[in-house]
Amino acid sequence: MEIYKIPCSHVLAVCRQRSLSYAPFVDKFFSSDQYAATYHRVFKPIPDRDYWPTYNGPEIVHDPSMLWAKGRPNPTRAKRSSRHEGGPLGMEVTADPGPSDRS
Repeated sequence: MEIYKIPCSHVLAVCRQRSLSYAPFVDKFFSSDQYAATYHRVFKPIPDRDYWPTYNGPEIVHDPSMLWAKGRPNPTRAKRSSRHEGGPLGMEVTADPGPSDRS
């Protein structure tokens, strides 16, 4: 946050603990006076498209293949191959579903 001239939270905590003012660590841009000065002029609204000047530049055509497809995206990871087909993983499919030999 120091890039934006706002002190980090730990600086504010130290200032509070030591009863110091945090104002020297904050840029004047963030003061109430600067905020009011920023908006002291009247903003003119953007006119309707009917008032825009005509555009004489090149026509931009978007590539339809670059648009996002509808629906859930296909997975990009390869599926694991399974040695057992037709049944749940870890279970073998046999031709004779008789009782097991285990007792």
